[in-house]
Amino acid sequence: LADVECDTLIADCPYSARTHGGQDARVDSWKELQYPAWSPADVREFVAAMLPKCRGWFVSITDDVLGPVWREAYEEHGRYAFPRVPWIDPTRGVRLGGDGPASSTCDIMVCRPRTREFASWGSLPGFYIVNGERGCAVRGAKPLALMRALVRDYSKPGSVICDPCAGGGTTARAAQIEGRNFIGAEMDAETHAKAIERLAQPFTAALFTDT
Repeated sequence: LADVECDTLIADCPYSARTHGGQDARVDSWKELQYPAWSPADVREFVAAMLPKCRGWFVSITDDVLGPVWREAYEEHGRYAFPRVPWIDPTRGVRLGGDGPASSTCDIMVCRPRTREFASWGSLPGFYIVNGERGCAVRGAKPLALMRALVRDYSKPGSVICDPCAGGGTTARAAQIEGRNFIGAEMDAETHAKAIERLAQPFTAALFTDT
């Protein structure tokens, strides 16, 4: 993606070591992930590399550990950074039965250029309530409904969306359905093949789009 430019970047990058490691048997399946957790340094390196390539909104889904790091990194590069936007998944349960509150949210960290165009973009949701999906192409993939909502809210029809951590192609599929262009990357060959197969399948485009 060295020469890529985009209108909007939407990514679901690796989470912190705490999330990847899990705390008990319920989240032991995180060990099946084929990629390492990210540190604060990884977040800052990613933002420094990709933010200059993005003309508009920059959106990252993360956990509560790295959420503040994303916001600080955005601000260090002169972007207007917003407080976390929670994604609430009512289907997510507690980490361990009887072990306190459910872990039902992820943090969506958003920033924009400090320009009049984006300051007058319009009001956007302060949270998303979307059920998770079973049988995703890759572990940890986000629901298509959530990614479609983010695509609609943070881009315009015909714009270019970039996802440098494309995984099984959920954001790419959302872009297809919502009438956007997409470019992305996935380093794991098997996961990349799943994404290509998915994107080749027929789909029904959104009947109504924003203008």
